[in-house]
Amino acid sequence: MKKIDIGLLAPGMVLADDLIHRSTGVVLLYRGTILNANLVSFIHQVASTGYCLIEDPESRMAEELDTTGEVLPLRAIQQKSLLPRIVLPYSRGDDYSYLEFIDRESYRVYRDAVSAVEYLYQGAAQGSLDLAEAVSTANNLCLQVIKDPQVIMQLAVLKAFDNYTYTHAVNVAVYSAVLSRYCGWSMEQLKQITLAGLLHDIGKVDIPRSILLKPGKLQPEEWEIMKQHVEYSVNRVSTLDKVNDKILLAVSQHHERLNGSGYPQGLSGEQIHPWARILAIADIYDAVTTNRVYRKAVLPHIGAEILMSIPEELDLDLLITFIHNTPFYPLGTWVRLNNGEAGRVVQLYKGMPLRPVIEVVGEDRQKGRLVNLTEELSLQVADILPRR
Repeated sequence: MKKIDIGLLAPGMVLADDLIHRSTGVVLLYRGTILNANLVSFIHQVASTGYCLIEDPESRMAEELDTTGEVLPLRAIQQKSLLPRIVLPYSRGDDYSYLEFIDRESYRVYRDAVSAVEYLYQGAAQGSLDLAEAVSTANNLCLQVIKDPQVIMQLAVLKAFDNYTYTHAVNVAVYSAVLSRYCGWSMEQLKQITLAGLLHDIGKVDIPRSILLKPGKLQPEEWEIMKQHVEYSVNRVSTLDKVNDKILLAVSQHHERLNGSGYPQGLSGEQIHPWARILAIADIYDAVTTNRVYRKAVLPHIGAEILMSIPEELDLDLLITFIHNTPFYPLGTWVRLNNGEAGRVVQLYKGMPLRPVIEVVGEDRQKGRLVNLTEELSLQVADILPRR
């Protein structure tokens, strides 16, 4: 091992020990992580001083770096809470099939929201956008967020419905409302940001379906057309009465990035409205964790790691709040671990949502040992399974 100043880190180096942010106790990266340019940039931003341990390159050959420009996700992110760990209730006799764990009212509200968004999109395609329906749907979602944000968010995380066009709008609205709630926003603000989430992509009805549903990579000219959906969304939303300027800013800027790399205007830093920063996090997370016509979804914890690997693009304070309060593997979720064992999530630790407790179930369907991923760091979720 070698001790090295953080300022001297370079792509290709392999961490020999966990890298922890001193002031917050957050584990930024686990030992064994192979650094690339994105991760080095991330470390420089959130832990600009200090040192870390790297493996001697002669003792371990680093894996080949990604040269395609794709983001390499972090291995894991967790928070060492300054408060005592809070564990959600668990009883071996309980059946935590997630649709049984979620109350019927939350399921109904979510289902109705998906139907309402479908109605909104179809109406917009025909030249009519029903604001009253959108407002009613946003208000109903907000009531569930106030009642129990973790419950309604489970439906978004576990993709309870399979229609990306409509569920994406609902999921972005839910994630945005929950994140805003944890930021201490008022009920009226929650309703407004939820409405912005429902409407943020409404302009996609103006994009040719041949581009919108193309199963492969878009050509440069096709991508330019796709990016116009932001302008189309703003045009449609701006015609609605009683839609305030903050909603318009959120819709118009949700693809802008803090480092200026976004579109359509290339805004940066304080030029980007806080509501747009929230929508950006929700939009990226739901997009990468949902199956698309051109690629498969990544697992929830990988989605979180992708977000954390682009800190220069996103609001870091909002991002950390999102990471620490999202139930990436809700109670009752059936998963397969990277050692081949299968089981269901039975406990969640406050501040450590990426490392749940799994009750492993054998082939004879008998309940077995509890696997605490906060302690067994070599294990991680490899797949989400259908409910059994």
